[in-house]
Amino acid sequence: MTEDRRVAVIGAGAWGTALGMLLAEKDEFTVTLWSFEADVAESINDVHENRYLPGVRLPEALRAETDLSRTLKGASVVISASPAQVVREVMTEAASNVPTDALVVSASKGIEISTLLRMDEVLGQILPEQIMDRFCVLSGPGFAIEVAGHAPTAVVIAGRTTEAAKEAQKIF
Repeated sequence: MTEDRRVAVIGAGAWGTALGMLLAEKDEFTVTLWSFEADVAESINDVHENRYLPGVRLPEALRAETDLSRTLKGASVVISASPAQVVREVMTEAASNVPTDALVVSASKGIEISTLLRMDEVLGQILPEQIMDRFCVLSGPGFAIEVAGHAPTAVVIAGRTTEAAKEAQKIF
């Protein structure tokens, strides 16, 4: 495992957990999930299960945390995978702790109902411009249970810069 390749996944629901699991299994990253719910973090750490992905055994290398600043500390990759309706709140709290050189990937699905903004637009209002230069969106018809079960799936990564998009593509 490469210690300088820390991945912070913000959101320990089904989708965030599946993405974190995928990356933790590669043994190239130290992956930490941020969970709003302490019992979910405890279950991930202690019994390697998440009630949002029933029946899926999580790798022991996948860890969970309830403190955003600890989750984000030293992360070279930050994946926003919270439910769309809380992305603004969660990432506003997280923004000051996102390392300025981190690759940020929005994996949250949907739009913010109150503003009708896409998640990239919401994050564009929250994150500093220097972070947004290394920003990408992961999108597509992938389902958490299929990703966790290693079923074939396809997603698309788009970025503000070709370099950021290529880096994100290599990670996933």
